[in-house]
Amino acid sequence: MPCTARKADTVICGRIIPDNQTLCGTHEGVKQRTGPNAFRVKQLKLKHKSERNEFEERMIPVMREMQALPIGSEQRGALLDRYITESGQLRTQHRVETTALNTQLLNEVRANGGVNPDQEGENRRATRRTIRDWVGFRRRILRWPHIRWDVEIANYRQRIQALIDGNQLGAENTQDLRDHLVFIAQDYRQILEAIRVDRAAAPAVGGRAAAIHAAGVAARAEAQARAAGPNPNENMGAFARDRQNVHTSAAVKQVKHNINVIRQIFVPEEYRWSPTKISKTYREIVFECDLSPKGNWQFASYYCNNAQIYDLEEGIFGIMTDGVWQYIRDSEDKRCLINILKRELEDNIGMCAQGNLSRICNVLSGYLPGIGQSESISTILGREFPKLMEIEREPDRLRQGERILRENNVPEAEWEVWLEPLRA
Repeated sequence: MPCTARKADTVICGRIIPDNQTLCGTHEGVKQRTGPNAFRVKQLKLKHKSERNEFEERMIPVMREMQALPIGSEQRGALLDRYITESGQLRTQHRVETTALNTQLLNEVRANGGVNPDQEGENRRATRRTIRDWVGFRRRILRWPHIRWDVEIANYRQRIQALIDGNQLGAENTQDLRDHLVFIAQDYRQILEAIRVDRAAAPAVGGRAAAIHAAGVAARAEAQARAAGPNPNENMGAFARDRQNVHTSAAVKQVKHNINVIRQIFVPEEYRWSPTKISKTYREIVFECDLSPKGNWQFASYYCNNAQIYDLEEGIFGIMTDGVWQYIRDSEDKRCLINILKRELEDNIGMCAQGNLSRICNVLSGYLPGIGQSESISTILGREFPKLMEIEREPDRLRQGERILRENNVPEAEWEVWLEPLRA
């Protein structure tokens, strides 16, 4: 007989197993690791997800038919009522099934004297989470070696000791925590020793951090000197602050290069932008991306507009969107690209026409050969750093800025030039 469990993609496993079993070896192992009750809850969620996917797939022709009808027509209203009614019935069914299962599991635990069959797995996961916390501490210590971490480490050790003293996680997990306490003491001593050696070998007083700071000051002074010259685009601090940095000459050149690449994508007639009718491109993007109200308004205002951008032909934003969407529709990475498109369209809110055009072209960066291949570091950082100004807390802005600089292999000596605007 086949395995009755659902896989992560909601499809029933179906692997052939002996008649006296209901699960294959893989799913039996999952059940043992997560606990029988948690496994049943997860399987119900996968069943509901599968039913929702089937419902949405079945409703696609209905929604397309509805969108093609004029607003206010009786037939459109009837189709919308059908969608709302059937989706509401499905949600109600899922809510009833979830409540029934939770009630059944609770009654089974009570009938078993209050013993939770999932407790062993929960204890094991809690132990692993506690042990993994040291990885985060270790990373922060190495990143900011000039800070004294003794208090934080002591609190962490006390938290582990409290779990050991409580003896509520089982003998095996408690022993793992005892071993981890010994490891923390050894590892922390080794880290501190490595930091002392690093400081002793640094070329200047104050160690590596002081050397990086001094190099950053020099780099910032050099950038400020260039900014005083005839080319203001060299001012990276202003570039990072400017949400409209698409107006720089390097960025304009890159956008026009991307436009020429996207023009090579064939777009069927019914998907092409037109000043007199709405194409299928617009309808499908609105349906697939599920934009916010502001995102929908922004996208519609530029797609349904025949304005010229960069002295190019009328409707260039819509024309580029058509090409981008055709590539996405035929791509094996369609779902990933749709998520990228959604993010770019949401980020377009409040940006100028040039910014909207630049972002729609950047959707295919890394997927379509020739797109984004020649972007400079300044262009990439200039696109990403303005987003950080929306983060309220300065430490969070700086932490995200350091991550972006590290991912783009920017030398640490130049970090201060980019991070300084985030302190404003």
